[in-house]
Amino acid sequence: MDPSSITLLWAAAGVVLLASEFFLPGLVAALLGAGALTVAAARALGLVEGPLTSLALWGVTSAAYVLLLRSTLVKYFGAGERTRESTSESARAYGSIVEVVEDIHGEERAGRIRWDGTTWPATSTGAAIRKGGRARLVLRNNLAWVVEPAPDDAPLTLPESRTLSSHSRLG
Repeated sequence: MDPSSITLLWAAAGVVLLASEFFLPGLVAALLGAGALTVAAARALGLVEGPLTSLALWGVTSAAYVLLLRSTLVKYFGAGERTRESTSESARAYGSIVEVVEDIHGEERAGRIRWDGTTWPATSTGAAIRKGGRARLVLRNNLAWVVEPAPDDAPLTLPESRTLSSHSRLG
């Protein structure tokens, strides 16, 4: 294989690796591609000739790019960032302050609360909560909520949009 074909192969490999960043985000593939393009440029300028020298240059430049540039580039481009969002309506509701619309008599008899535009059965973690009072959502037990008393002057929590844009701490 002639040297110009090998140079074109390095350039093509660099472009493929750069394009693969769309499918494998994290900037590693892009920086490996940049290393391959560096080799192709060095070969085109006549600075590197042999295949082993080309491979060594690619390894060194790619490692240098990944080790030296990746952390800086991630700060600016956000590559590889992952966020976890809750897909559970219950998870986004925990800790919310709701209105009690029917007396809740502790754990033994359910009352009702208003949350997210409708009323729900609710029991308390212990203390009774009167109609018109405030409660904090603690957990969900099937269709009923378990709540705890909240100060009567605590502002009601407005439900977020159904797109679940809030981030939860998972993991």
